[in-house]
Amino acid sequence: LVTALAIDPDRVRARQQAGEAVDSAPAATPPAEPKPAQLPEPPPVCPAAPPVRAPLTPVPRASFGLAGFVGAGVLPGLNAGVAGEVGARFERFHARFVARYWVPTSADIQGGPLSIELSLATAGLHGCVVPRREAWSLLGCLGLRLGDMSGSGQGVNHARTRHALFGSIETTVIAAYSRLEPAPFAALSLAWAVVRPPFGASLAGVEMETFRPGQPAVLASLGVSYGL
Repeated sequence: LVTALAIDPDRVRARQQAGEAVDSAPAATPPAEPKPAQLPEPPPVCPAAPPVRAPLTPVPRASFGLAGFVGAGVLPGLNAGVAGEVGARFERFHARFVARYWVPTSADIQGGPLSIELSLATAGLHGCVVPRREAWSLLGCLGLRLGDMSGSGQGVNHARTRHALFGSIETTVIAAYSRLEPAPFAALSLAWAVVRPPFGASLAGVEMETFRPGQPAVLASLGVSYGL
């Protein structure tokens, strides 16, 4: 370097200035790689709402039934009869119109041989709730019954037939086997007479009461029903 300066100092100075310019120039940075474009995330998919259904209006189903029964407390002794019913059944409610006919029986006048033959036909409207409807359906019912009770003298002079109004309040429990159609059922009823007509005869000008329906009465029924 000393020799070069001595020979050609201007050339050495120009070379030094060129090297300093190169050193002071900023280092070239490689071009940044372009980042891939990010797609927007799709919005979260909400589950489809179930279709809104209008509430269904309960449609009544008609029911029909036929049964035989025995009872005590309405007519003298233990009596039998037949009953028929029609009704309308909803999901938890059952309306029944029940008609009954009792086989006529007799009540002795002063121990016989004179007697009064008594018969009874009733009809009533019952409302039932159905707390259970499975293989065995249970119904609890409350109803009002009205009917015609008649009495006719047997063996007495100037016998005539008398008709009178009979009325009672009745509660019933029904068990029906719903897996068969028509369904067999059994029922137990407890009745309380609210209209109790008396029946009797006139002996030697004296009116004698022979029979009056009892207030409490019990009935047991067996039958079949369609739609119960």
